[in-house]
Amino acid sequence: MLAIVGGVVGFCFAIVFIAITLWYFAWGADKNISLTNVQIILWTGVIAGTYVAMAILNKGFLGDINSNLLELMGISAGSTVTATAIRTVQQPKIIKRKADEPAPRTKGLLTSEKEPDELSIAKFQMLLWTIVTLLIFAIVAANNLANNKPELPDIGSGLLVLMGISHSAYLGNKVADKPKQS
Repeated sequence: MLAIVGGVVGFCFAIVFIAITLWYFAWGADKNISLTNVQIILWTGVIAGTYVAMAILNKGFLGDINSNLLELMGISAGSTVTATAIRTVQQPKIIKRKADEPAPRTKGLLTSEKEPDELSIAKFQMLLWTIVTLLIFAIVAANNLANNKPELPDIGSGLLVLMGISHSAYLGNKVADKPKQS
């Protein structure tokens, strides 16, 4: 019973966190959705929600977060900071979206910086590996909860390397794919 309560609480926490932060923080300064912002929000929500669920299951103490998850959060955070720095250098005078101005729902998530109507393979790859890794993490976490095993899943070094490669390709492409000047 405690596993079910812990799982529900953790899941609800993750969903609320992700929904609220996506709404406020997913949009980049260029008025488009930012893939790196979405990715760091997803990982933070899922890991924090799972941690809360596991802590409830373990009566408040879970212990350390494994090093692969910490490295994954570091990759996500580093990619977000680097992408922002690249954009700032390439387009230092971007006009920010006003608070009451509606933002496009998915513009920028998978489109090229240079050609906004074309898909970016680097963005697609990064999003694909993020989704695959999130699904594996969620399945293992659910299995751990179902088996009263209160520990965060280890995503494995292979998936961690794939995430690092996809982030590197995304950032390299972002440098080479300088946005059009308006």
